[in-house]
Amino acid sequence: MRLDPDYVEVAFVAHPVRGDLDANLARARRWLRWLISEYPDTSFNLGWEVYCRVLDDAKPEERARGMRDARAQLTRCDTIFVVGGATTPGMKEEVALAGSCGLAIVDLTSMGEEPPELS
Repeated sequence: MRLDPDYVEVAFVAHPVRGDLDANLARARRWLRWLISEYPDTSFNLGWEVYCRVLDDAKPEERARGMRDARAQLTRCDTIFVVGGATTPGMKEEVALAGSCGLAIVDLTSMGEEPPELS
């Protein structure tokens, strides 16, 4: 239990990236918008989204750097939200790391690729 009344939970968002990068990142941003709406007391971390825009996933060393930094961000969070309708190998690694660090795991992949419509 946190004693600080101003404490805000920080959650890492895991979402599929490989494939159609632009479409997947756009979908991740739609999930972020829905999560912000549905979980108003949580701050969400999608730092990897920016990395995807500046690193080349086709270059193994750049992909490794992006994954390393995503793991570093994940370990500083309280929770991981898994979204996007599928769990990729990279997301499985993130979920395993979250579990080993004692983070809460919220798996929303059964909701499908797209988040529900906002009202």
